[in-house]
Amino acid sequence: MKGTLEFLCSSDPVAQSLREAFIFKIIPMLNPDGVINGTNRCDLNGEDLNRQWSKPDPVLSPTIYHTKGFLYYLNSIGRTPLVFCDYHGHSRKKNVFLYGCSLKETLWQSGSSVNTMGLKEDPGYRTIPKTLDRLAPAFSFNSCNYLVEKSRSSTARVVVWREMGVLRSYTMESTHNGCDQGIYKGLQTGTRELQEMGLKFCHSLLSLTKDMKALYSPRTINHIDLDHKSHNCFEDDEPPCVEQIEYSTDCPLHNGTDLDSDVNSNMARADEKEEDNDEGHRGGTLSRDSNGQSQQSIKSYLFPHLMKQTSSEKRSMCNSVSANGQIMS
Repeated sequence: MKGTLEFLCSSDPVAQSLREAFIFKIIPMLNPDGVINGTNRCDLNGEDLNRQWSKPDPVLSPTIYHTKGFLYYLNSIGRTPLVFCDYHGHSRKKNVFLYGCSLKETLWQSGSSVNTMGLKEDPGYRTIPKTLDRLAPAFSFNSCNYLVEKSRSSTARVVVWREMGVLRSYTMESTHNGCDQGIYKGLQTGTRELQEMGLKFCHSLLSLTKDMKALYSPRTINHIDLDHKSHNCFEDDEPPCVEQIEYSTDCPLHNGTDLDSDVNSNMARADEKEEDNDEGHRGGTLSRDSNGQSQQSIKSYLFPHLMKQTSSEKRSMCNSVSANGQIMS
């Protein structure tokens, strides 16, 4: 988080490009009481705050309650985040990786009898992981996971994906155990490497702008290491599907423009034509209507005060990025 904040507030040309393209909404920490007492996972009540997002209690989990309310507010005024990322530490797995959400991959790996051949899903949730695999030496694309398990149904990434319709909703897990790949192989991660990862995550957001050539402009080319190919580990220390899978039909379906067949090929050719992708352009938004009624009922149940609010004038839509130990973009 420190690396993210310092980079975005710097005079770096890439940071300036990002500030021009996105609105960043950052919550540096959701568990200050627990962290200051040495429990980075649980609060002072002994509760894992990342399991309280479905029905957060305003008294017992105030930070989660108000953050969720803030996200619903953004959704209600047409400013649904383009990206949501929750920064976490992982005590067992090595490297840095992302957990995302994909209905199609969940159905495939669960062995479900549901026919996914006709299921349309925007593959844009893989854009940031693919880009990070090129940019960040500590990042492992092969450790990323996009399953929606029932035991994770109350986590931030799943709730924001399901209830707010944010396609790129992630948990970024940073290892406590060092790396087993690339230039950091066999080394423990320190504050410098963690700050570098926060910076590289910001760099990866450029891949969501409409003009991919922004990555290669003379203004930014000298500030980004573009071809940092890592030697990814091909074994995940967690089974691909260890729990019962959640694949209810109220999960949002994302029908959008397909990405180019390979993000890496986009980044390798500076003269490639602009992607035909509405959701990444400046001034766009990622609002969903498919969940309308269920969303309204959930909102009125959890946040009745929000449902009574009316804005005198609906502001124009724009991209936003959210982060707490989170980033919303």
